[in-house]
Parts: sequence; C-alpha cells; structure tokens
Amino acid sequence: MDETAAVPAADAPGPRFPALGAHPKIKDVVYQSLREWIVFGDARPGDRLVEADLAARFGVSKTPVREALLSLEGEGLVTLRPHRGAEVSRLSVDEWRDLIFLRDVLEIGALDTIMASMTERHFEAAEQELAEMEAALGERNYRRYRQAQRRLHATILGAPGYPSLAETAVQLNDRMDRYGRILTTRDPAHWARDLAMNRSRLSLIRQGDAKTYGKMIRERHAESTAFLAEGNAFIGSLEREDVTV
Repeated sequence: MDETAAVPAADAPGPRFPALGAHPKIKDVVYQSLREWIVFGDARPGDRLVEADLAARFGVSKTPVREALLSLEGEGLVTLRPHRGAEVSRLSVDEWRDLIFLRDVLEIGALDTIMASMTERHFEAAEQELAEMEAALGERNYRRYRQAQRRLHATILGAPGYPSLAETAVQLNDRMDRYGRILTTRDPAHWARDLAMNRSRLSLIRQGDAKTYGKMIRERHAESTAFLAEGNAFIGSLEREDVTV
C-alpha cells in the first residue's frame, strides 16, 4: 500500500491530539500523548501509525513524531517494521506473563522495605487515590481509574525513596494497561473486585502482613493469566489489519 495515499487529512475522523505548533517540548508532548492513547486502549494492536498523518494531527514536522515513535518502540508499545512503518504492538499471553513476572519480582521483592517506609503521609495520599478510583468505577471511566491506580502504585513503590523502583514498576504497569482494560472492564463485578484488592493492598501494608499480601497478588495475577490464556482468540479479535491512525 502506498503510505502517502493512506494519509487522511488532518481533520479526518480519528484520535484528536493537541496542535502543538512551536511548543518548546514538542517531542515530549507528542510522545506522552501517543503513549497515553496506546496504553489506555484507545489504539488497537496492529493499528498503523503513519508519521505524516500524525504530524498533521499535531501540527508539527515528522521529526518529533519519528523521535516519539522510536521512544515508544523502546518501551515495547510500538513496533517499527522495514518498508511498512510503525504499528501499535500486538498483544500476547507470553508478553503478559513476562511483564507480570517482572512486576511481581519488583513489588513483592521490595515489600518489606515498602512496609517499613510507609508513613501517614503516604497512606493519606494512597487513600485519596483509592477514593478517585472508586469515583472512576462509578462512572465506568477506565482511563480515570487507571490513572489513579498508577498514582497509587507510585505512592506505594515510591515510599522507600528509590526512584528507579517506582519508575520501573509504573512503566511496567503502563505496558500492562492494555491487558488491564480487558481484565478489568469485562464486567462490573470484576472491576469492583479489582478496587477491593487495591484496598486490601493498602490495609495489608498497614498491618505489616507481607505473606498475605504476596499470596493475594500472586493469586490475582494467576487468575488474570488463566483468563487471558483462555481468551487468546479474544485478544486476537482486538487486532485489525491495515488500519491507519
């Protein structure tokens, strides 16, 4: 397919990105906007990302778009293919297993230090994010829910004061968010259980009960892995061929 011919006009139907013009941090804003659009499931796996189209939508040259796509490729969110260009990375059960294993190693491995480091200030911030998650659940607003959950995890994992711990864990969470949308929003009851688990997470930290915490997290993730494995065909159904974004 001729990529030039595939590029729709800037006002064509599709995602709405901010027109940036001469913004001093163009590449960073393009990167963050595309990243949020991908991780919260607004883009489907396999959707094509045409530089010229994205540049027109942002109102910038292709250079910051190309730089943003390279950064997203480094995070595993975008795949760059020779002679084809960029596309949103595909989902797979194997990737989920890989991500959730590393996420558990980080969180459970640091649990004793997290529990020793959490102060009332941390607990107050965490409770605020739980309240925000509850409000988002009431609205069935997945983006708002996961953004609050991201801040909750950053608060918990940031308590020991090791920036790379929280940063790495949150980046993993962002890559897992596309799977999280499938897992969390498939029915209201499951979504409510996810919120309840996050409340239990905070309660167990207060109690200093690392054993129960680790067991709860592992069991929850094993359940999620089984669901994704059984629904592998469903994951495939989220992908569509040759869609230009």
